[in-house]
Amino acid sequence: MDVIDVDATSLETNRKIVSYDITSVPTIVIDGRIKVVEVPNFPWFCGEEFYKILEEKHPLLQAIE
Repeated sequence: MDVIDVDATSLETNRKIVSYDITSVPTIVIDGRIKVVEVPNFPWFCGEEFYKILEEKHPLLQAIE
């Protein structure tokens, strides 16, 4: 897990903020394919079925460069 300080001013941090279209915090990005904005209101589980549900309900819409 990477935790990115959005107040940091590095080029890498800025690139990730733009690439993932982060406009509020917290934002959770999983595998560059799922993006959950704000504090999730659901329990987190491990497993393929849960991952597929997240992909359907919270897709990362902006392509990663």
